[in-house]
Parts: sequence; structure tokens; C-alpha cells
Amino acid sequence: MIEHERDAEDLDAEVADLEKAAEKVQEDIDDTKSDWESKKGDESVPGAAPDEDLGRDTFGDQEDVGG
Repeated sequence: MIEHERDAEDLDAEVADLEKAAEKVQEDIDDTKSDWESKKGDESVPGAAPDEDLGRDTFGDQEDVGG
């Protein structure tokens, strides 16, 4: 086998490995998103309040005066 053919095979194998790793990362992302969405609906999970509720207890409806 010619050297450039071996190099091409090595690159193909590396691409396959990277695709497999990318699929695993995407699965992890999807699982994490799903888990987070379920926790946002559970008031017993600290820090998982819906975005619209963040800061209201601490700051109320005060206007930002900037600085």
C-alpha cells in the first residue's frame, strides 16, 4: 500500500472517531437539557427558577438606575 493511501485510511479512521465523539457529546447535551428543563419545573430544586422569576425576590421591581 502506498503511503498516501495509509494516510488517507488513518484520516478516515480519525474522522470516524471524531464523529462518534461528537455524537456522544450531543447526547450528553440533549440529556442535560432535558434534565434541566425537568428541574426548572420543580420548585424544590435550588437555582432552577424560571428565568422570569430571577432577581424579583432580591430586587423587586426596582428600576435600574445605572452608574
